[in-house]
Amino acid sequence: ADSLRYYLIKSNAPWEDTAFQKDGPKNARKILNTYWNVVNFASTYMNIDGYDPEAHTAEEMKEYLRKEDLWMLSRTENMKKEVTAFMETRELHKVARSLENYIMEDLSRWYVRLVRDRTWTEDEDSEKDKNASYFTLHYAIMNTAIVLAPVAPHISEEVYRHMGGTLESVHMEAPPDN
Repeated sequence: ADSLRYYLIKSNAPWEDTAFQKDGPKNARKILNTYWNVVNFASTYMNIDGYDPEAHTAEEMKEYLRKEDLWMLSRTENMKKEVTAFMETRELHKVARSLENYIMEDLSRWYVRLVRDRTWTEDEDSEKDKNASYFTLHYAIMNTAIVLAPVAPHISEEVYRHMGGTLESVHMEAPPDN
């Protein structure tokens, strides 16, 4: 259901006619599946290392964040700002396109690739470094779930619960503030 919904929202502006393409939902599924794979990657290693997102604050992690972590946090904030602006102007097709670019390029292709080796290290000295990457991943994943919820409600809800969301539903979260 989310794939079809995502495709229909992304394909064109709401005020234009929709020319349905057979591969459209399949391509939308690739985007949502990529997001789900990032979540699985993050949660697998967070569980192995016993990472608790509630135990770490941004202030505590600040000194351990690498350049790629700061970049990802910045890209997440930019995505939230962009999506909020598009939501306010009712340009839902641009919301979906912005999310696609963020998920496929920033989160999956760049950030996960950059931090993969950090999550695999086993030495004791790397715990703070690992926690910084986990903090950043968790922040990116949860904020993506919140802004993705109007476009793909089912996967957003599943991710939110899977990653330890504190409210009863992702749909009860406040919209991002910028």
